[in-house]
Amino acid sequence: ALGIDRFKAFWAKLSKKVEEGNQPVQWDPELLAIMKNSIEKASWESYTKLMNTKCHWTLVHGDFHSGN
Repeated sequence: ALGIDRFKAFWAKLSKKVEEGNQPVQWDPELLAIMKNSIEKASWESYTKLMNTKCHWTLVHGDFHSGN
């Protein structure tokens, strides 16, 4: 599964707990609405479409190792 799919599953579980009042945290309703809207729109397809149409360059770090 893609990372976004795992996050959607996590968010579904968390949202259920929030709705049931089974959370020690007081969630702001506006934040919950923003997250819900964002997650509903998130997909690999929408990401690749955005990257292929709006982004023309990227920064790449070519020296990845544990000493950096």
